[in-house]
Amino acid sequence: MRTLVVSPLDFYLFRMPHIARQYPHHFEHLNSPHSILFITVCTHNRKSLLANDSSWKCLVNLWSGSRNWVVGRYCILPDHLHLFVQPRGNSSEPLKFWIHYWKWAFSKNLKELEKPIWQSDFWDTKIRRSDSYSSKWDYVRNNPVRHGYVTRAEEWRYQGEIYPLSQN
Repeated sequence: MRTLVVSPLDFYLFRMPHIARQYPHHFEHLNSPHSILFITVCTHNRKSLLANDSSWKCLVNLWSGSRNWVVGRYCILPDHLHLFVQPRGNSSEPLKFWIHYWKWAFSKNLKELEKPIWQSDFWDTKIRRSDSYSSKWDYVRNNPVRHGYVTRAEEWRYQGEIYPLSQN
């Protein structure tokens, strides 16, 4: 008789694949000082609310003023955004609290937008040392091209870099 060895994660994904995809897990151990995290945040029901000057300016101002998290490169599309972030110094503020804060502040600042604006959760992935931040960025910055908004990534106005990030 053979014994099947299955990891707890494989068992979980096999038994409940729909749960594993619907609810991202936010691992707080990702908050090490040199971790770069790739974040995706979507609008509620994927409404096209974000790719405009007022949303762009508001988000960049909120991210620039953050005391505990540093935003590197970002790309804002009509119904979702991608950003690369890193804890500032030895910050212990959980990522989910910071994201909740700027989503709330954005909603308060742009009262003219139809509510609710945001999906309740977000996706986060740690950029591993073997991964290349710049190659991930190349993929992200070409999102507007893949979606047909522009013909070249450089033409997309709602992307940029607030602070340079380093994995060292």
